[in-house]
Amino acid sequence: MKLRHGRVDIVLHERDAGRSDCLPLLLLHQVGGSSADWPERDESLGWPGPVHALDFAGHGESAHVVGGGYYPEYHLADADLALEAIGDRAAVAGAGGGAYVALLLAGARPDRVPAALLLPGRGLAGGGDAPEFSELDMPSFDEWEEQVSADARRYRPGTDRGVSRCERDLRPLDYVKPFAEASNRLLLSRDLPVAEAPGWLRMAADAECSEMAPAGLGEGIRRLAKRTA
Repeated sequence: MKLRHGRVDIVLHERDAGRSDCLPLLLLHQVGGSSADWPERDESLGWPGPVHALDFAGHGESAHVVGGGYYPEYHLADADLALEAIGDRAAVAGAGGGAYVALLLAGARPDRVPAALLLPGRGLAGGGDAPEFSELDMPSFDEWEEQVSADARRYRPGTDRGVSRCERDLRPLDYVKPFAEASNRLLLSRDLPVAEAPGWLRMAADAECSEMAPAGLGEGIRRLAKRTA
């Protein structure tokens, strides 16, 4: 399914029809990944309802944004369009940068997202919690190009090089906190090293609505299913 976001089309894939009387699941991939990151069939996830996987702009089958300009809030708008297309409510699971977007979506749409599962992946760390810009060592153009090229080599073929920006996007705690507090339930996979995690993820872990989920994608999804039944 193609969805129009500004001047580009993003693609939402139905991975499994599931039971129509059960809550849908929306999957959000890591930076530089795509909907193909997720298992082909829902049987490996154990989700009873419909399963949808989004290709963020600049990834997978979705169009590229001319001039780049990718950042978490842009992908949040991608995910919000996907949520609207799916229906009234859906659980969300995100990996890496998709986990950050899943947290934002859960806090922005608590009436429509009963729970979100946060999983490890690229784009999790960002550029730091609250850096001092006066002391920030900005890379030169050549250094930045070298970083982007190194990132692009790790991405799926066809990914826009510009999404590299999302791997270093600044994520201050005072910005993330209200989203975490507004969420209904946040499940943090035990695969995430929370003690060593970026500040935004530690803040999510400290929210009253948060709990740890079992390690492994399948077990995490099954815990998510139980919490949204």
